[in-house]
Amino acid sequence: ENVFAPNYTGIDVVIVNATAKNVTFVEYAFSNYSLGDAESSGVSFFNGTSVNYVVKSSIQSGLVSRGATHVNYTEYDVKLLNNTLTNVLLANATYVGVLDVDSTYDNVSVVNLTSIGYESINASMSNIFISNSFSANHSSVDTTYFNLTKINATTENSSYANYTVVNGTYVDVTYRNMTSVNYKSSGVLSINASLSSVRLANVSYANYTSLHAVVANLVGFVIAYENATKIDFTLANASIGNLTHLNTTSIDCTLVDVDVFHMTDVDDSSENLFAVNSSFESVESTNRTLVDARLDGVWLTRIASLNASYRNVTFRRRSYVSEATFSGLAAEG
Repeated sequence: ENVFAPNYTGIDVVIVNATAKNVTFVEYAFSNYSLGDAESSGVSFFNGTSVNYVVKSSIQSGLVSRGATHVNYTEYDVKLLNNTLTNVLLANATYVGVLDVDSTYDNVSVVNLTSIGYESINASMSNIFISNSFSANHSSVDTTYFNLTKINATTENSSYANYTVVNGTYVDVTYRNMTSVNYKSSGVLSINASLSSVRLANVSYANYTSLHAVVANLVGFVIAYENATKIDFTLANASIGNLTHLNTTSIDCTLVDVDVFHMTDVDDSSENLFAVNSSFESVESTNRTLVDARLDGVWLTRIASLNASYRNVTFRRRSYVSEATFSGLAAEG
């Protein structure tokens, strides 16, 4: 308690059933260091390194880490409360059964991450970089990200509530069995995304760009896109209620077995659209542009369209249009 430890070195150390309060490490080095059944509060780490560092069955409250590099870092059954990490690099990190509450992370990079059963509550994240990660049974509530980068990341059995991302880049990202409620994103670029078994409620995407995405087995309610661009986008087996497109551009998109109830689009454009066995009911459309579209077995019901432009649009295979009103329609081919 109340210890200042400069130039601390720990090699081949095992600590069990320990309590630490107000301890500060400066210019530290840990190697083969194990901490178990421990409780700490107000412990600070400044400018240090660790190799093969393991924390098990412990509680860390008010931890501060600035300027750290960790190689082969592991946490099992750990509770993190009100912790702050700044300028931290993690390589080969493993988290199993971790509860993280009221934490703040800034300029944190993680390379080769495995996370099982990680629960995050009320976290603030900025300038986060994650590469080569696998996460399962992940839960996040009341979390905000600023400048998030994910590369080659796979997540299974995840849930997100009150989740916000501002300025994000996702490359080669896969989500399986995901639930997201009250999700907001702004300024996100997604490349090569794969999502399956997805449930969305009250989600919005602003200033969003998606390149090469495949989404399968989606159930969504209240989904909004604003100033969005989707290129080479495939959606299959989806049911969506209340979909909004504001100034959205879609190029080379495929819809298969998609049902949408109540859709609003303003200044929306689609080019090279292919839709199969899908339905759109109760649609309010303003200033829509549709170019090079093929609709096979598509039902359109209760459509109100204002100032639309259609060019080279083909309806085939028992497509059906009912209760449709077009005002100011320009159609060619």
